[in-house]
Amino acid sequence: MVMTPAFRREPPMAPLHLPLLGMIVLIIVLLVLSLVAPPAVAAPAQNANIARTYYQLAGQYLQSGMKLKAREEFQRAADLDTTFLEAQLQAAEERVDLLETKMAALRQQYESQDAMVPGYVIQQQIAETSENLARAQAQLARIRGELDKRKAGTSQGLSDIER
Repeated sequence: MVMTPAFRREPPMAPLHLPLLGMIVLIIVLLVLSLVAPPAVAAPAQNANIARTYYQLAGQYLQSGMKLKAREEFQRAADLDTTFLEAQLQAAEERVDLLETKMAALRQQYESQDAMVPGYVIQQQIAETSENLARAQAQLARIRGELDKRKAGTSQGLSDIER
């Protein structure tokens, strides 16, 4: 007969770190904003503000190492404000990074030839992921080009003002 103690001593809770506290505050702000005005009917300026909040939340997730969650929030910010190129850029960069990681894992799986998954299935997954990666890299290049044009236009506008 095994005797168990009547109580278990739980380890003390770790103190809240600032990034976690920041994420909690951002989540609360997002919830309040979503109750006040749903994004679908919100004014464009309000959409831009909400998109910035999603962008900041994504940054917090990224700092915490939660790449999938960060990518979702970057994409949400980009979808909410289509002129927010920085959010589109971050979402595209995270997508490319995730697809590159998936490609590396698939190649390693193919090289090890695990009997659980036939080689042709892995090759098909590699081909599909490679196509997705090429599309994501093209989208990333397009967004970077748009961002560069915007920056060049801004600097050109400033030089015109200085004259």
